[in-house]
Amino acid sequence: MQSLIMKSLQTITSALVNLAVGDHEPLHLIGQIQPHGVLLALQASDLTITQVSENTQAYLGLAPDAFLGQPLAHVFAAATVQHITALLQGDAFEAAKPFPVTFLAGAAVYLVTAHRTHDLLVLELEPMPSVEAAQPDQFYDRLKPALVNIKRAATLTHFFQQVAQAVRQLIEFDRVMIYRFATDHSGMVVAEAVRPDLERYLGLHYPAADVPSAARNLFTRNWLRNIPDVNALPVKLMALAGVEAPLDLSQAHLRGVSPCHLEYLRNMGVAASLSIPILNQDQLWGLIACHHSTPKLVSYGTRSLCELLGQLISVEFVLRQERAFRHDLEQVRQIERAFRQDLQQCPDQIEMVLQRKQTSLLKLVQAQGMAIVLGEQVLLVGQTPSQEDVQPLLTWLLATQQEVFHTDSLVEHYPEAARFKERGSGVLAISIRVRHMAYQILWFRPEQSYAVNWAGNPNDAVAMDAEGVVRLSPRRSFALWQEVVRDHSLPWQSLEIEAAQELRHSLLIAALESSQAALQKAAIRAERANQAKSEFLANMSH
Repeated sequence: MQSLIMKSLQTITSALVNLAVGDHEPLHLIGQIQPHGVLLALQASDLTITQVSENTQAYLGLAPDAFLGQPLAHVFAAATVQHITALLQGDAFEAAKPFPVTFLAGAAVYLVTAHRTHDLLVLELEPMPSVEAAQPDQFYDRLKPALVNIKRAATLTHFFQQVAQAVRQLIEFDRVMIYRFATDHSGMVVAEAVRPDLERYLGLHYPAADVPSAARNLFTRNWLRNIPDVNALPVKLMALAGVEAPLDLSQAHLRGVSPCHLEYLRNMGVAASLSIPILNQDQLWGLIACHHSTPKLVSYGTRSLCELLGQLISVEFVLRQERAFRHDLEQVRQIERAFRQDLQQCPDQIEMVLQRKQTSLLKLVQAQGMAIVLGEQVLLVGQTPSQEDVQPLLTWLLATQQEVFHTDSLVEHYPEAARFKERGSGVLAISIRVRHMAYQILWFRPEQSYAVNWAGNPNDAVAMDAEGVVRLSPRRSFALWQEVVRDHSLPWQSLEIEAAQELRHSLLIAALESSQAALQKAAIRAERANQAKSEFLANMSH
């Protein structure tokens, strides 16, 4: 139900946001980093530094110019250069752990994470004081209670609530939310662990523009996004003359933040944030969104735990989804097997089988009403529109020439449905034509009018400037804003649509067999009639 959004809102948010996306520089090419670390980019072939962040003086005691064009051996200690060279020669570079390094110019120790991008090696450095010196067993001790509670959760609702509480205990933020994306990319808070004195966001919806497509794509490539201080000044990157810029920062933890997103967080009263993606089969299902009211840098050790927890949660979520799907699939298959067996036993009595299986056919797709059509005969079962309304709908469906038709808002395709939306806002239909006979089954779902609670008016997610250009706009108000959804039923799930397709296949085979049996009987009758005629004429001539 949460995925149903009025068409007017979809037009205002999704369509306009698509227009605005092209107006923004891709986030992975933002050309700046956050100031809590230093970034160096090197040619992987010879380890020459080609790009560097402009804050090296504050951290390393040397101006950026002192690094550009220099080989790594002129900057790092020999042991560090040997370690990086060995990593580049290995097969498991991307899985390499962060490692401490020292510079020739000073005694300070930094923790370095490394990744490849095209033909470059990107090094990100953070001062060691901001990093926990925890042992592996300490990491396990911190994770174990959370994993036990998450594993014991009986339902998905309880599962996500345990996840939110576990992450909040790890990072000690004011608020941790589980944010689920709908098919239209809007989102909803489905679980929340929050400081008791703060307003709760549980159950609130957010428009697609709040997490635009560019940001969603980056979450599928990086397991963590940390913004320690939304008011910190970004640091630009400086490139060697002739080097192609800006640098691809898709995998960089220090990657700078869009000004629009920073303003959005400020408008929410958020000073620091941390986001962990939840993936379902490599697709972004949702986020673990963490907010804090004061600046806070989460240490590397804790961030590593959050990354690991995010991966484990994604795996557990997929397993739970698969178990639920298999359970539903087996129930559907049981109904299909029983129906198919009856059709096989009585292929020339399709009408009788369909009438006898009314309850099972409704349960097959979780519908409240059904119309069974055999030629000119229409049988209505359960909550359905009237015969007068169903007949023209049948004609319209046949004219569409769709073997399987489904919608959760029939009125958008067939305006006459407004007369009977209380009983038939959603329709799933299968159609078969065998010779001059038409077979149709229509399943109906009633309208589900309800209020969607938005965190602020979603229409404010985009704005038009004086030149008429549509741009993303960080919303300023997050006060409860309600939108009433009408003319929709509960959406048809993919398993239900597949079940209808399988049923159509079984019905088609039975219809063809019935038609063939009828033709054979007609042929036998014709042959007998001809034989009787011949005998009659023979007797007459005799």
